[in-house]
Amino acid sequence: MLTSMAARSNNASFDPDKFLQNNYDYAISIDTNTKQYKGHKISICTCYHVPKRLSAYGSDIPFSHLVSYVILSPIDGVNPEQIGWSLVIENNIRPAKNPSRIAVIVDSEKDALPNYNLREKPYFAEYYLPDNTTMHYASDKDRDSLAGQMLKMCHNAANQLHNYMLVNELSMPLLQNACEYHKGYFRVRVSQYK
Repeated sequence: MLTSMAARSNNASFDPDKFLQNNYDYAISIDTNTKQYKGHKISICTCYHVPKRLSAYGSDIPFSHLVSYVILSPIDGVNPEQIGWSLVIENNIRPAKNPSRIAVIVDSEKDALPNYNLREKPYFAEYYLPDNTTMHYASDKDRDSLAGQMLKMCHNAANQLHNYMLVNELSMPLLQNACEYHKGYFRVRVSQYK
């Protein structure tokens, strides 16, 4: 399945882009890729967003980089995608206290998304989704939908950042934010690795 959008209103559509426009004010995509770097496992989480309300656009909906995080040594047995979601949601979405409806497009944990969306289960550790946020599944192989294109851009940006780190032999900063799930993380601005 390339894209799956769960409708909870009368605004359902067979076109995933129209569905997003009819049901949400904003859309973001989050993807996390795990690689090796200097003998460490790192996960690079990248988030893209539609900068204005979805209703402001017609059929061409632009999107741009919002944030990237590098996560050092995520532990085995924990999905690094979920760590990435928590970093974006808890550091970028929840603090904004924006009452707008936000679609979060992800490419992992497809079968668990309904439970996260109903707030029956935390999406990671003890974190439940904010009330205005709903997760939807898409694949970066879906080149025809906004959701798929946004995920593909996340995937590509994470790979670019990893390659930039390799070519420039960057040192990992001293991290003071480790927890039981990883040895720390740091935020990266896209202009830093272009």
